Amino acid sequence: MSTSLRVLILEDSESDALLVLRELSRGGYEPTWKRVETPDAMNSLLQLETWDLIISDYSMPHFNALEALKLLSENELDLPFIVVSGTIGEDVAVEAMRAGAHDYIMKDNLTRLAPAIGRELREAKVRRQRKRAERKIQQQNEFMTNVLESLTHPFCVINVNDYTIEMANSAASAGRSVRGMRCYHLLHGADRPCHETPCPIADVRKTRRAVVLEHVGHNGDGKSIYYEVHGYPILDKEGNVIQVIKHWRDVTERKQAEEALRESEERYRLHFENVADVIYTTDSEFHITSVSPSVVSLLGYTPGEIIGRSIAELNIISPDYIERAYGNTIRVLAGEHSGPTEYEFIAKDGTKRFGEVTGAPLFKDGKVIAVISVARDTTRHRQLEAQLRQAQKLEAVGQLAGGVAHDFNNLLTVILGRVQLALMGLTANSPMYENLSEIQAAGERAADLTRQLLTFSRKQVMQPKNMNLNDTLSGMKKLLRRLIREDIELQIELAADLQNVTMDPGQMEQVIVNLVVNARDAMPEGGRIVIETSNVELDENYAREHAGVKQGNYVLLAVTDTGHGISKEIQARIFEPFFTTKPEGKGTGLGLSTVYGIVKQHGGNVWVYSEEGSGSTFKVYLPAMLEKEEPESQSPERVQMPQGKETILLVEDESSVRTLAAKVLSGLGYTIREAKNGRNAIDLLQNDAAHDLLITDIVMPEMSGIKLAEDYNHRFPNGKILFISGYADRAVHRDGMLKAGAEMLQKPFTPQKLAQKVREVLDN
Repeated sequence: MSTSLRVLILEDSESDALLVLRELSRGGYEPTWKRVETPDAMNSLLQLETWDLIISDYSMPHFNALEALKLLSENELDLPFIVVSGTIGEDVAVEAMRAGAHDYIMKDNLTRLAPAIGRELREAKVRRQRKRAERKIQQQNEFMTNVLESLTHPFCVINVNDYTIEMANSAASAGRSVRGMRCYHLLHGADRPCHETPCPIADVRKTRRAVVLEHVGHNGDGKSIYYEVHGYPILDKEGNVIQVIKHWRDVTERKQAEEALRESEERYRLHFENVADVIYTTDSEFHITSVSPSVVSLLGYTPGEIIGRSIAELNIISPDYIERAYGNTIRVLAGEHSGPTEYEFIAKDGTKRFGEVTGAPLFKDGKVIAVISVARDTTRHRQLEAQLRQAQKLEAVGQLAGGVAHDFNNLLTVILGRVQLALMGLTANSPMYENLSEIQAAGERAADLTRQLLTFSRKQVMQPKNMNLNDTLSGMKKLLRRLIREDIELQIELAADLQNVTMDPGQMEQVIVNLVVNARDAMPEGGRIVIETSNVELDENYAREHAGVKQGNYVLLAVTDTGHGISKEIQARIFEPFFTTKPEGKGTGLGLSTVYGIVKQHGGNVWVYSEEGSGSTFKVYLPAMLEKEEPESQSPERVQMPQGKETILLVEDESSVRTLAAKVLSGLGYTIREAKNGRNAIDLLQNDAAHDLLITDIVMPEMSGIKLAEDYNHRFPNGKILFISGYADRAVHRDGMLKAGAEMLQKPFTPQKLAQKVREVLDN
C-alpha cells in the first residue's frame, strides 16, 4: 500500500519535478505536492500548510537551495531537506549539507531518491521524538528542582505510636496548621486508624524498612485518583521505629499510561497471533526466537516445533535460497533493512512454498540484538504468473499458426477446386482419375489440419447456436463407444436440469471426441472413462486463483480416465499445437490444442488435473445461458450442385481463389462481376445495376469485407451477402463470431460446397 507524503518541491523545471514525482510513486509513496520557484512562494506555503519533506533543485533563476535552507530555519521548521540537482559539484554539495541539507542526489541517479526519503523521514521522526523527550526531561528536571526547593509535594513526619503529625509541608497541610492532628483524620477523614486500607505507618513499624504502597482515592467528580505512597522509617538508637516519613504523589496518569500500554500490548499480541503473514524473529546464530501462529498455514509447523531451532536444523529453506537468506540476515544484523526478497520454503510435508520476506533490525541499547522478519505467502501469486505466461505463450503460438493456416487455406481452395473441376470432366476409369483423387484426398487432409490450426488460434469462424450438452452427449453415445476399445468402460453421468450454452455444435462434438480419444490413448491396458456434466458457479476466489477466468455461472464438462496420469512437465505443454507424447506417426499433436482453441473462442476455460499414476481429469467450463431456451435445430445439408441465373458480385483479393470461384459459378449459369478489393467493388456498385448476391472475403487491403457489406446493404437493402475467409480477424469480427444472420463459407471450399452455399443464401 502506498505511503501518503506531503512534498514541497523547489524546482523551476516542471518536467524535472514530474521525474521526481514519478520516482516517488515507484518508491511506494503517494505524494501530495506543490511546486514553487521563488522565496515568497516558499515562505507562504511554509506558513499556510504542513509538509513532510522538501525536495529542492540547487540553483534556480530566482532562488537557490542555500536561500531555501535559510528560509526554512527562519520559520523554525525541522523538515527533511533533500537537494536534487544535475550540476552540483562535491564542494557545493558539502556546502549545502553544512547549511542544513540532509542529502543530495544527482538527477541522473534518481533511484536513490526513494530510499533517501525513507531514511530521512525516519531520522526526522527520531529527531521529533528526541526533542519531545528532551522537553519532557527538562520539564521533569524543573519540577524536581521546585520540589526540592519548595517541598511542594505532600510530605509529613508521623509519630508511629499515636499517628499524630509532627511535621508537614504546605502541599500536605493546604495552608492549615496540622501539627498534632491524626494522619488518618487529615488524609482520609477517618476517626480511627486505617486497618482496612494498607497503611505505610503500620507496615514500616512492623518491617522497619521503607515501603511503597498504592492508594485509590476519589476527586469531587467521583473519578478515581491513584496515589503512590512512600514510607521511610526513622529509628532511635535501639533501632526501634519512632517516626515515619510519609510522602505521596498522584500517579493517575502513570496508571492510565500503563493501562494504555497493556491494551497496546494486547492489540499487538492479537495482531501477532492472527495476522495472515508470518512474523518471526531470528538471533545472531540464526535461531528462531519467536514466530506467529500463522506459520502453520505456510509451513505446517506449529510455533513450538520451530522456536529455539536454527534455520539449518529445520531445513525450511530450499538449498538454492539458503545463501540468500543467510546473507540478508547478516546484513540486517549489521543494521541494514532487507527489502522484499523471495524465498522457496520447504513445508513440513515436503511441499515447496514461496514467500516474500522483509527484514528489519531489533535494537536494544543502540545495538542490534535480533532480526524481525515478515514472510508473505506468494505461492498462489507465482502459480497465477505461470498460468499467465502459459496463456501468453499459447496466444503467440496461436497467432503464428493462424497466419500460416490462413495462407494455406487460400492455396488449398485453388488446389481442391481445380482438382474437383478436373475430376468432373473425367470418368472413373480414366488414367488421371486415380491420381487426381489421391491429390484431392491429400488436400482434404491438409484442409482438416489447417482447420485445427485455426481452431487453436481462435480464428476459426464459428456459427454458434443455443444447445444443451446433455442432448449432444446423448446423441453421441454410439459414436463414442465405437471410438474406444472393448477393454474400456464408458460411463456418462448427465446432470439434471443442465443449463444451455451457446456453442458451435460441430465444434462442441469435436471437443468431446478429442477428449475421449485422448482418454482412450492414456489407457493402453484398458480402464474406465467417465464423462460428467453439471452446473457450477465460479466465485471470486476461484477467478483469483485461475488466470483469465471470470466469475459467474458455467456448464462443466469433465472427462476422467483411469490411466497413468500426466507429469507436471507434460501438463505445462499439453495444449501446445504439435506437442505429443505418442510415437512418430501416431498423432498430430493437434487434438488437445484444438480443444483449447474451441473452448477459449467460446469464452470458456479448460484445465487439466492429474497426478502421475492416478489418472487425469480434463474440465471444460463454458459460460451458461441464464435464460434457458430450446436448442436450435440444424437444417439438413444439400448434396447436389444447384444452378442459377442471378447476378453475383465476387470480391476476393487472392486472384487464384477469385478466378476459381468465378469459373465455377459462371459455369452454373450465374452472371459474375469480379472485384479484387473493396474499393474496386464500390466502383462496380456505382456503375452497375442491382446485384442479387455479394460474395466477399473478410480480410482485404484498403477495405474489409465487413465495411463493404455495410455499403452494399445501404445500396441494396434486399441484397444477399455471403462472407468467405480463411478466418475472421478480430479487428472486424469480435471474438471471431459472425453477427446474427450473417452467412459464412469457410476456406478451403470445394466447387460443390460453393454452389450449395450460394443457392442456400439466395433461396433464403
